Amino acid sequence: MEHIVIVDENDNYVGEEEKGKCHDGKGILHRGFLIMVFNKTGELLLARRSNKKRLWPGFWDGTVASHVIEEEDYIQASKRRLLQEIGVSTDKLKYLFKFRYHIGYKDIGSEN
Repeated sequence: MEHIVIVDENDNYVGEEEKGKCHDGKGILHRGFLIMVFNKTGELLLARRSNKKRLWPGFWDGTVASHVIEEEDYIQASKRRLLQEIGVSTDKLKYLFKFRYHIGYKDIGSEN
């Protein structure tokens, strides 16, 4: 069972919680990230979410979307998941910005 980092309104570490619980109902505020991989001509590599996903199955998404786990920062988490999901290792990741959002998916759960 995967645990992810939960935070307060200012992105300060609060603790960890099961990933599934963080997405139940209105969700628990947690750290997530989106990696956008572009080739030399500026084309974006998109990924289609598995049809087995509970939230947004089959939807198109950025290259890699995931969560931060304990003792990682955003870049460390991004490198870990980029390698796991598409087999790419790089030191060229750039942290661009942070934002907060909350959106529900049907009556199943939400991202927060």
